Amino acid sequence: MLRPSWRLSRRRFLRLALALGAAASGGLGTLLPRTTGNRAVAGPEPATRAATWTLALHDLAPEPGHERDVLISPVWSAPFPFNGVGVRWDLTDGAAGTPLPFEFRASDGGAWTPWRAAPALHDFDGTPAPATDLLLLSGTGLQFRLRRGPEPAVLRSHPARIVVTVLDTRAGPTAVEADRTAIPLTPLGYRQAAISNPNLIGRAGWGANENYRFRNGKEVWARRYLSVRKIIIHHTVTSNSPPDPAASVRAIYYYHAVTLGWGDIGYNFLVDHNGRVYEGRAGGTNAQGLPVMGGHALRYNAGSLGIALLGNFGDSTTPVPDAMWAALANLVSYKAVQHGIHPTGTDFFVDKVLPNIMGHRDALATSCPGDAVYARLTALRQQVLANLPPLGQSWINQQVPAVMQPGATAAGLVVVRNSGSQPWLRAGATSVQVGYRWFQPDGREIQEPGLSAPSDLPKDVLPGQEVAVPIRIQAPQTPGALVLNIDLLQGGRTFFSAAVGNEPLVVPVTVKSDHQFRIDLPWITRTR
Repeated sequence: MLRPSWRLSRRRFLRLALALGAAASGGLGTLLPRTTGNRAVAGPEPATRAATWTLALHDLAPEPGHERDVLISPVWSAPFPFNGVGVRWDLTDGAAGTPLPFEFRASDGGAWTPWRAAPALHDFDGTPAPATDLLLLSGTGLQFRLRRGPEPAVLRSHPARIVVTVLDTRAGPTAVEADRTAIPLTPLGYRQAAISNPNLIGRAGWGANENYRFRNGKEVWARRYLSVRKIIIHHTVTSNSPPDPAASVRAIYYYHAVTLGWGDIGYNFLVDHNGRVYEGRAGGTNAQGLPVMGGHALRYNAGSLGIALLGNFGDSTTPVPDAMWAALANLVSYKAVQHGIHPTGTDFFVDKVLPNIMGHRDALATSCPGDAVYARLTALRQQVLANLPPLGQSWINQQVPAVMQPGATAAGLVVVRNSGSQPWLRAGATSVQVGYRWFQPDGREIQEPGLSAPSDLPKDVLPGQEVAVPIRIQAPQTPGALVLNIDLLQGGRTFFSAAVGNEPLVVPVTVKSDHQFRIDLPWITRTR
């Protein structure tokens, strides 16, 4: 997992350690609820219990049988049963950027679990952060060990102080209860049976305590809305079949928002082993249809969506549950069509050429989303491609006059992306052109001789490509505040909107005459 675009300095680390104690005791102050895309948050919200265990380096001892290689902690009895663990450390001078391989095991009073490595966390510049990501581990007793590096670097790479955080996020709706609140995403408008509208469990549905996003009445992490070019797949390195996935989502949320101080969960969406889809980062989409930017891939956050699979798929032999994979493929298909992302395309993104649908490791030095998931990404791209409508377009930009004279012709420009699975040909019986139609505000089409002459494409356009098309628009003789619908047609006859339900580009245009009458009197000049 990778953090939003700021560093966790030593000073911030100390502030967060103090804030964590206040948060655990309910001392976050007066904070604001918000409205999610599904419903308003109201009434009492589930509270996460958090506790910290602070140690110094001298509290660790050599592990019997591994005295030269491993330091081990004493056993700690947590003040409550926990289901999540993370660790932060205050690095000694000169040791910034040193990864520390923490491993944890837990007990509920009986046998210990196997040792499990805590997931690495990175800063915005890609260097290891002085913290791990969340490890979903349950019990009441806890112990960790730390593998030492070669001398003498070990002395510089060990932390001066270690702060372990345990969480209990079981208070709140279960995944089964949350699933009853799921609401289908807005229909895309395509008559394409292969893509169904994913059912999304909103933040209120899975029990997000929205107070955790605020400090002193202000959002900790300000929302930004950007167009999307890439979809990045992650895994959370957590249990593959947790007893309650909704509690797992709440744990990830609290750890990101409060423990690490980000102010929210980093992923845009999460998918559990039963195929449930959870809303991640708060904010949804804005009025222009742009999604909120998440915090999941460092410098690649802007312009991408992050989708996380709840589980650990690092081993290539680990099976990805069928329900999880089907939900992922449908969600990625939906988002690819919604944002005009061609699933098999590649292009330059930030600082290198990357696939449009990629694994976290394609962008950064990480094993995420695990070998088992990464090996199936080519099949995912092909599956999404098969789900696309044959004829699909995404409008990128337009330059159309806001005011025209009745009957006049004006030049314009539209930029459109081929988001379908078939190429657009410039010539021939199935050639694609840009056409337009005029409508009254009440939806009645204006039909006059000479209107709607189409404009040719300047070139063939393959799936995933964009093209700028110069167009000529003739205004109707009918004056008024009108609506111009720009659309694509094929073979000179069939508009895409009529064929597959694609949305046209809708532009308000005022049609009025410049003819004016002047009344000149000795004492006044009036224009009407």
